[in-house]
Amino acid sequence: MITVEITKLTDYGKFRSKLRVARLQLATVQKQILRETVEKFLLPKIRTKMAQANYGRDIIASTIVSDVFIFEETFQVIIKSEVLSGDASFDIVRFREFGTKRHFIEPKDPDGVLSWIQDGERVYSKGHWVSGIVGLNLIKDTITEERENIQKEFQRREEQWFKSVIA
Repeated sequence: MITVEITKLTDYGKFRSKLRVARLQLATVQKQILRETVEKFLLPKIRTKMAQANYGRDIIASTIVSDVFIFEETFQVIIKSEVLSGDASFDIVRFREFGTKRHFIEPKDPDGVLSWIQDGERVYSKGHWVSGIVGLNLIKDTITEERENIQKEFQRREEQWFKSVIA
């Protein structure tokens, strides 16, 4: 709780001016505080869980907070991890998080081939079916686990900022 004591009319005018400034800056500051809080507390835990689930180092290193949104009663965090695969870029974390169904893959170029190493030998394909993968929900579960801690830290830093503005 913040208490402000106003003893003179000029104090009231200064206080109202400071409140106007705080109101204008609030949305931008809240977004910045949330991003910094998520990057400090949530992202390292997500990366640790990714390592434990045998995600590749390139995937872990490219995992970032893409954006944050603040609503009336909640927040939304967009975690992204784009990895280059040949000449294509895709969000591999989305596939690991939500899973995929069995699907057919083929080269973009009709004259091209897919290639990979399997059992120590290079294998080629003009296209083939791949089994789907089960979604791990690693990011969603980590956000759920850490939501209360993120909210507390966010509120602490928001109050600290507000006190510094109206002081």
